[in-house]
Amino acid sequence: MIKLKKSNNLNVNYEILHDFYNQIKRKSLRYFELCSYSRKLVEVLLAEQLPWDDSDKRLQSSIDSYLRQGNVSPWITSYMHVIRVLSNNQIHYSRYNNKIPSEVQNQDQRILLGCLYQITDYWLQITYSNSIKY
Repeated sequence: MIKLKKSNNLNVNYEILHDFYNQIKRKSLRYFELCSYSRKLVEVLLAEQLPWDDSDKRLQSSIDSYLRQGNVSPWITSYMHVIRVLSNNQIHYSRYNNKIPSEVQNQDQRILLGCLYQITDYWLQITYSNSIKY
């Protein structure tokens, strides 16, 4: 888990997104890097949305706290959990050697991309809806 600073200036947190974009642009992104960046994207989103006391919890707890706030649809947090679980698989690979299946399949990689798309779309929706003044 990365500790993200909450502040009025989120430039430090958005460096992660900039790095992610550059990796995609260079077409040099490997699957484990995709998992890592996807997880960090979820962490940045939650750090931006959660109160101070909830933002330094483990990712699973932070996602559940965000759902309990009542402002997000449950399927969005389920996408966050999928990203968390698939990225954990890449970080703690040896833990799954005796499981079936023991490794992530191509379809799982597609699911990760779908979840990442949905999370990114959600983030853009809440960012723009909060910035529109009537």
